[in-house]
This record gives sequence, structure tokens and C-alpha cells, in this order.
Amino acid sequence: YFNDYLEDSRITDAANEAKDNVRYLYTLDKFFSTLDRNNLNKISENIPSLMNAVRMIHSISQYYNSGERMTSLFVKITNQMINTCKRYIRNGNSRLWDIPKQELIGRMNESKKLNEEYQAYFHKTKAKLAESANERQWNFSANYIFGKFDAFCKRLDRIADVLNTIDSLSGLQNIRVEGLEPIVVKYRSVVDAIKKKSYDILDHRKPDFDNDYNEFKSQIEYIQAQLQMFIDAWFRKSYTVEQSLLFLNKFQDLEGVKISCTIKSTKT
Repeated sequence: YFNDYLEDSRITDAANEAKDNVRYLYTLDKFFSTLDRNNLNKISENIPSLMNAVRMIHSISQYYNSGERMTSLFVKITNQMINTCKRYIRNGNSRLWDIPKQELIGRMNESKKLNEEYQAYFHKTKAKLAESANERQWNFSANYIFGKFDAFCKRLDRIADVLNTIDSLSGLQNIRVEGLEPIVVKYRSVVDAIKKKSYDILDHRKPDFDNDYNEFKSQIEYIQAQLQMFIDAWFRKSYTVEQSLLFLNKFQDLEGVKISCTIKSTKT
């Protein structure tokens, strides 16, 4: 009879735990419904109420009363936020490179802002709880909860850097100067190589992009060095002041050679 009693007790506890979970997770339903939409502003507006709901769950729930379970809950919220950001950034486009640069960078910046606000409200709530000794404290690992979001945002920074770097040298293709063509061809080759990658560059868990990013930066440094050498070689020839100024003006809008061009312009 005692074993039967224990079994019945376990079943009752499991049933109560399930009811407990459903009841409190229902309070998060409104927030998760906003995560299913690609509206980051709406999600940001709901972060304070999300933190209050999670705080209540941790304070009252018999199931979500451990650091491990609460951390697991926060990780699920974080993962859902990241997935929402990915959909928002893509905006229905299969290739990120097909999105206009300013629009893409704007969407990535909004995603980074969401991460900042999410973490800020977490720490604000944690600090408020610390003022009350009667409440359960949030002694969860912030690194474990937000680590993936931070890694995702680091990936966004690198994508933005690639976009800005490509844009800063795109004017090379419009410069008509004898002998520059090999550098232009090299630039196009480097840009095509990074854009033709078949993997998902928003997937921060895969290191493929990080390796290609480092190679891209290395190749860009080579191009910039070649450009500087090209300009230096040109000035070793004998040209009039007017010809020299016309030559320099062609490169003034290219970042990476601007300072050197300015210096040479002063010498001229």
C-alpha cells in the first residue's frame, strides 16, 4: 500500500507541476506572440512587462523556483528573440546582400538595440530584487542567458563592417586611370567571393563567416596597400601641378588612401 501511495503522490505532484507550468507560462503568452511578429519596437515596449512576469513566476511558481529552470526559461526567450531578429533583418529576402545597405544596417542596429534593452531590464530587475531580502534573488548566469545574443550581435557588427568596407572602395570601379584595372579586378573578386558564400551568414553558431571575414579583411588590406603603391608610383613621374591635382581628385572619396592623398596634395 505504501508503494501505491508513493506512486499516487508522484502522479499528483506531476499533475500539479504541469498545471503550475501552464498557468504561469500563460502569462508570457502575450510576449511570445509579439516575438512571432517582426516588430522589434513592439517587443522592446513589452520587455518591462516580460521581466515583471518572469519575476512573478520565479517568486510564486513551485516549478520555476530553481536557478537552472529559470536560466532555461530565459535562454528560450533569448533564442526566440534572436530568431525574430533574423526574420526582421532578412525581411523576406533569401540573400542578405540583396537588401539595400542602409536598410540592412538599420535593421541590424535595431536588433543590437533590442539586445541592449533586454539585458538592461534584466539587470535592473535583478538589482531591484536585491533590495528586498524577502524575495527570491536572480542568481542566474547572465553570460549563459545572453551569450548567444551577444555573439549574434558581434556577427552583425562584422557584417556591417563588410558592407561599409565594400562601399568605401566601390568608387574604384568608376575611376579611369591607366594601370588601375588590375586593382579594380582584385576588388571585384574579393567582393564576389564574400557575397557568393552559400551558408547562412546570420547563423552566429557557425564559424565559417568568421574565417571568411578575416580573409576578406586581409585581402582588403592588400588592395589598399596596392592602391597606395600605385599612387606613389604615379607621383614619381613628372607631371604638372594641374595634372597631379586632377589625379588626386579621382581618389579623394576612397577611404584608406584619403590621408595619403591629402599629404601628397600638400606637397604638390
